[in-house]
Amino acid sequence: RIADMYARKRNVFTENQIFPHLKIEDLNASLFDKVRSRLALTNANHPWLGASNERILRDARFLRRDYATGIEGLTLAAALVFGTDEVIGNILPTYRIDILERRVNVDRWDDRLLLKTNLIDSYLKALAFIKDKWPEKFYQDKNGERKDLRELIFRELVGNIIIHREYNSATTTEVIIYNDRVETTNPNRMRFRGPLDLETFDAEPKNPNIRAF
Repeated sequence: RIADMYARKRNVFTENQIFPHLKIEDLNASLFDKVRSRLALTNANHPWLGASNERILRDARFLRRDYATGIEGLTLAAALVFGTDEVIGNILPTYRIDILERRVNVDRWDDRLLLKTNLIDSYLKALAFIKDKWPEKFYQDKNGERKDLRELIFRELVGNIIIHREYNSATTTEVIIYNDRVETTNPNRMRFRGPLDLETFDAEPKNPNIRAF
């Protein structure tokens, strides 16, 4: 409880924790190519398309120097976004995202996706799995353009559970799909307690570098 209280009150983002012995060679090089290929689809002039892996890590602030201690190295965010499954499992052995479909067997599950991999693949696989469990409904926006509501809604849901998770927590991120709703449970570091006023509430990202990435 003392450790939880300290983590909650300290003005430090856990994603910035530096691992001096984690090297670029320990990361999954193919994920950098995946990032470049997806960027090329939307911005053919993006500077990362011709940048080295180290430059991408520095620009994303995943490779940083702690100016209070002088220590420089890859951060927890770097491990989560670009790490191999072995690296992530060694640093965060309890980390996982558990997506359950409970439509018939609500006591257990009908189908399940368990993710313990990097955040890039976790995002893509989780979004695909959830979309696959809901039928596509015809929808047009006010400009007459057809939109996939599943893409709009669940992209936001999956993105938010990644951005706002407290990764040092051993609690599992859960997404549960029922017949009429989707519920999520996500370990977090609360800044305050009490009822939320939707008119004044402003979300605070717990992992700003991962969010920016």
